[in-house]
Amino acid sequence: MYAFAKTMFDFAIYDVFAEKPFSGCPAAVVRAHQAQPLSVLSVLAQEFNLPETCLYWWKDGSVMMQFATAAGPIAACGHGLLSVLADAALTTACGSEGELLYRIGDSAPSIAKYRQESPRTFSIRARWNNFPEIGPSLPVRETAMLLGLPEECLCRDLPMKAVNSGILNGLVPIVDVKTLLEIQPTFGQDWTEYFNKHRLADLHLYVIQNHGCTEPTTLYLRTRNVFPYGVREEAATGTASVSLAAALKQTVYPDGLQFSFIQGVQRLGNLQVFVSVAPSGRLDLWLEGTVVLIARGNDLALPSVSSE
Repeated sequence: MYAFAKTMFDFAIYDVFAEKPFSGCPAAVVRAHQAQPLSVLSVLAQEFNLPETCLYWWKDGSVMMQFATAAGPIAACGHGLLSVLADAALTTACGSEGELLYRIGDSAPSIAKYRQESPRTFSIRARWNNFPEIGPSLPVRETAMLLGLPEECLCRDLPMKAVNSGILNGLVPIVDVKTLLEIQPTFGQDWTEYFNKHRLADLHLYVIQNHGCTEPTTLYLRTRNVFPYGVREEAATGTASVSLAAALKQTVYPDGLQFSFIQGVQRLGNLQVFVSVAPSGRLDLWLEGTVVLIARGNDLALPSVSSE
């Protein structure tokens, strides 16, 4: 007989970056008392089979968290982060608005601000704990072939790079929204080989809808996020949006202060990334979106570590 851990846990399912319930990107959130073995986290993620599963607990006044997809643990997750922060605000009676500190792994504490819009809806703005690192360019011909596009459908004047937001996001600029929405990924062996070769977590396909406007401070982007594992496409992706905002800010749009994203094809997500300047001169990125509570429970059994 399969063994369960003795303690039952509370859990919830949230839609994140959602303009209304049952939109945006869903995440499962488990309120644990401490970090759990990665094997336990992976089993839970496979059981929920949502884009992300998150565990969190409190330590020294900060919300600590772990993330996983059905394919295994991951180091960072934007919509997972916001879902955890919403749950922490909801379950600790912190008031209808306020601030929380959070930490991921060994990172320094970072701040998040929340406002409860209704009994089941929160607006969350979280400062990203590390400014993304821009990595190497992605190969134009190989990437175009992977997407089934001619090379001229990729914009050469915009960043086409691997960027590390905590996970490695591949940014791919597409010539227009029509082309973006018509892409039909095959997710064959060539996708697996491409992702392994470039060590990517996802490909973030994007169109800047006001590209070419004179020094805009707000950029409007239409995006898709695809990958050859798990759910294969997300309706909203915080990590990749933060990576894209950082890359654009540091290259072609240095005056950009707000990046507004609509992501997905059938199920849509809506998220914002804001840029602020700390007193030290450091650039900070803030990820913002709406989080909607969909379901709650208090009888989640975790697998026993000794189970086989």
